[in-house]
Amino acid sequence: MMLEPQQNEAVLALLVIPPSRLKKEQVALEAAMQSLVLDKKHPLSLELAGTAERRSFILRATTRTALDHAEAVLRSQYPQMEVRPLYPHEDPFVLEPYEAVTAVELVTGGQTYMPLRTWQQEQERQEDLDPLQGLLAALSRLPEHTRVISQLALVPAPPAWSRRDARKAIESPLDKERRAMQVEMAEMRLNREAVISTPIIIALGLLLLLFLAMRPLIPGWTWDMLTDLLLGRVPQLSSEQVLQLILLIGGIFCAILLFWGVGAFIQRKLKERRAYDTRMVAQRVSRMAYKARLRLYVIGPKQASYLGDGGLLKRLQERWKETRERKDMLLRLIAAYRQFDRANGAYFQPKRIRRPGRLFQRWHRDVARSQHLLTVDALATLWHLPQADALPELSLVEHRRARTMLLPPDLARQVAHLRPVGYSEHGGYRLPFGLDSTFFTQHTLIAGKSGEGKSTFMEHIAHDAMKLGGLMVIDPHGDLCEHILHIVPEYRAEDVVFIDLSDPDAAVGLNPLDVTLGRGRDKAISDLLKTLAHIWATSWGPRMENAFEMSLRTLFEANRVLVARDPLEGPRQQYTLLDVLPILTNENFCHAILQQIDDDYLHRWWREYYEPLTLMQQREVINPVITKVAKFESVIARRIIGQPVSTINFTQMIEERKIILFKLAKGVVGADVAALLGASMLGLFQITLEEQGIKQEIERVRYPIILDEFQTLAGVDYGALAELRKYGATFFLATQSLEYLQNLDPLLLPTVLANVKQLVIFNLSAQDAETMYRELGVERDDILNLDMHTCYVRLSALQKRQPTFSLKVTPLDIRNVEQAESIRTRSRVRYASSVELVDEMLREAMVRGIRMAPVQPEKKKKARQPSEPARQPEAVESPVILLPPATEPVTEPVAEDMEPQEEAAVEKKRKRRKRGKGGKKKAEALVAAGEEEESPSEEGA
Repeated sequence: MMLEPQQNEAVLALLVIPPSRLKKEQVALEAAMQSLVLDKKHPLSLELAGTAERRSFILRATTRTALDHAEAVLRSQYPQMEVRPLYPHEDPFVLEPYEAVTAVELVTGGQTYMPLRTWQQEQERQEDLDPLQGLLAALSRLPEHTRVISQLALVPAPPAWSRRDARKAIESPLDKERRAMQVEMAEMRLNREAVISTPIIIALGLLLLLFLAMRPLIPGWTWDMLTDLLLGRVPQLSSEQVLQLILLIGGIFCAILLFWGVGAFIQRKLKERRAYDTRMVAQRVSRMAYKARLRLYVIGPKQASYLGDGGLLKRLQERWKETRERKDMLLRLIAAYRQFDRANGAYFQPKRIRRPGRLFQRWHRDVARSQHLLTVDALATLWHLPQADALPELSLVEHRRARTMLLPPDLARQVAHLRPVGYSEHGGYRLPFGLDSTFFTQHTLIAGKSGEGKSTFMEHIAHDAMKLGGLMVIDPHGDLCEHILHIVPEYRAEDVVFIDLSDPDAAVGLNPLDVTLGRGRDKAISDLLKTLAHIWATSWGPRMENAFEMSLRTLFEANRVLVARDPLEGPRQQYTLLDVLPILTNENFCHAILQQIDDDYLHRWWREYYEPLTLMQQREVINPVITKVAKFESVIARRIIGQPVSTINFTQMIEERKIILFKLAKGVVGADVAALLGASMLGLFQITLEEQGIKQEIERVRYPIILDEFQTLAGVDYGALAELRKYGATFFLATQSLEYLQNLDPLLLPTVLANVKQLVIFNLSAQDAETMYRELGVERDDILNLDMHTCYVRLSALQKRQPTFSLKVTPLDIRNVEQAESIRTRSRVRYASSVELVDEMLREAMVRGIRMAPVQPEKKKKARQPSEPARQPEAVESPVILLPPATEPVTEPVAEDMEPQEEAAVEKKRKRRKRGKGGKKKAEALVAAGEEEESPSEEGA
């Protein structure tokens, strides 16, 4: 749709802002000027206006139709220009009561068939030559509250305006003169003796006419005197008559000279032929023309009235001074227009305008009666937009630096019925753009500096995604989640899961080892290790992974036993990632756990690989594991990871299409903790989505995932974007700096660009613009010059790649504060526990781990002699006969219930922890030591 004028607009004028990308073609400009005005009933004004703050280009008309037509014609030649309505308070062509005006009109001198200077030939030799710069220079350095306006009012001239002078374009002015001279020379040769000077004949004729006209005034005695002279008598004259006679003779002589000169002048004029250049005449008469009035105005404030003695004189002095200043400014502008004068052609000459104030309302009244004709080439020279190369050097001239591109027509029709995210403006059109369902099926990269509009665009994505189904947002800062929380549709409020790490009163629980989630052990552990391996990709090795994996499997098996024994209280006793450290470092804890499980392969790993290692060898294996697990022991992290029962079930949330808002708040919890928890959450969520692979494609839930500042989530496998899309994940990745991505990981940005099909690019740094401009098909400077909340969008829609278009993003005006607080409270109740309760659970788990010890059999068993046959086959096969699988609930010895000798025995056993170098001898030694010494736990029992 075309841009509509504002309802409160009272001025039929447009402010034209030139584009920074412009290549002026004289032919194109002339073509535009030729059709600029509709007809003589719709006059148009082209204005240059200058103030102390700005210099501007203005279109003015008497009707909306004429103004729209002129705008369309100019846009055809300047498609990147910006046009804004001119409001009354910013219109320079308004005369206020406290202002005075001085004005002149520039009219053309010379013959009507001679042109003004248009500088076309000079511009062909020097492309950066532009006479408009001289006019703009005359509008500079103006005093405060002073305006200078050059107004060129136009109506079309008749099509045959130059027919009378058309012959001069092909006929030399010297031809007639040559023929006349030839005739005259021929007559002189034939009648040499009879030749009488034509000027003398003309002079005598005029003298005779003068004599006849003045005969009544001649005194009568002059005739008597002439008679006496003819008869040979001497006339008798008085002194008075002699004086009159002298004066009469002198007058007759002067009259003869006068009439002789007049005759000579007339003869010269009759024979004179004006010389002119036929090429210049052809240049003018071959083009269409406008009747024009070029008026120059200077408007300034009046000085306040002066009172008291000498007030009148002072007012007169001030008024004269003001008028003088305005005239001086007019002289500058008049001098600037002299660059269009021709010594052998047309030229401008100023003509004072009396009562110029009346023209502010009636500037168009007498344009049709003007005798001043301007051809379209001269018009294109007098008023046009500056060239792109000159714009940066022109002070106070606003220009549009960003390049605009219109939304493709087929895509515009596709999204016309949707809620607009923003508007694509170009060439006078303003098309709304909305997000259709196909937009949420393609991975998208959103890049731009801070404050440019990325968050606003992501809010639109979240708003529309919440209407379609599920959504996950991971926000490292928190503002995006807070804004999205305020725009949740009312009917989706019950489906929101708001996780706020900065909440000081509550914490959600996420235990990857929670068996109540219904996941298989090996799959759960493999997925967890896969997530952690991506987080610590640079320090992940096979040995530490093996120890980590076996520890997690052992804890998972123990959780399975706990839940199976007591479905009510067992889940609250489950082990977590925080128990990896004690199972690898605390022998009693490890043995107590092993007693609970009956997986022979886990027993074998601990018995035949881990236990035979020396203490130093164990430390070498487990140190990488401990350093990673310790990251989860921060206050915020342990409150989430350390809860035995997960309050978040991603599988259930995906099925129910929940809206998951994860506020990392790294400014509160710390960047490391926020990145670790965010990456862990995202990794587990991705793995849950991968489980949809067993479903039919049509049954898989499509889940948009918005990651703000995605580079902060280290360890996410962005190389699997294409695969995750098959399982229902659609990523919207936002970042401020692409250069930072390359410095972080040289392969990260190429990997992301290879997997995303949609780009939303706001203003970027020069280095980032260099990276992205080829992807968009624009120039580097186009990205650098993007306005705030304006972006370039490249989509894949309608089964094809759509052309890049520019988009002005509009902010959402939906804010429901009460509902947001209700959602926050509801999420805290449903999905979180109070930090006091969580801290108490963590303390209890810590004490339980410290007090745990393996349970010995009730009956003592003597050490078996080497020659004695084995009574228990399993004792020969396994040296950990002292740690059989438990068939009874694990008891937790309490320190105060133990006897002093039991405590001493435990302490003695801890001091005696030595490991052999492996093999059968080591196993037999361990068995013998276990049989000879009574266990404190057994004695306590």
